[in-house]
Amino acid sequence: MSDDELGFPYVLAVPNADLKREEPSRLVIMNWKGKGVAGFPSDVAMEQELSDVSPLLADLGLDDAPDGVSIWQGKVRWYKCGYPGEEEWNSELIGEFRRPTADEMAALAAGVWPWPNPDECDTQQEGDEKP
Repeated sequence: MSDDELGFPYVLAVPNADLKREEPSRLVIMNWKGKGVAGFPSDVAMEQELSDVSPLLADLGLDDAPDGVSIWQGKVRWYKCGYPGEEEWNSELIGEFRRPTADEMAALAAGVWPWPNPDECDTQQEGDEKP
């Protein structure tokens, strides 16, 4: 008997264009003792993730971030899950945390966009410039 016949929820991985991107997605992470937020999405995939899920680290599954300011970089994996006929799309962030580079920290301290291609995101505010 299959899982479908038993009525169990299932997960179906689907091809994901974001996983094929060469450039990793990035977020600025601000965390203290497992409570923090993510911001400054480096591309449309990350912008969509923050919009659809939340900027809170626990909601994004990134609450294991180191304390302080760090950079998360990786990919978004989208997959379908749920009962047949009631499927919905979920996402998973696959990546790692790293320390910000000196240029990234300088940009953040100056209040400017920390990524090289800010034009890729709608969240860039007018007046934000490349560091």
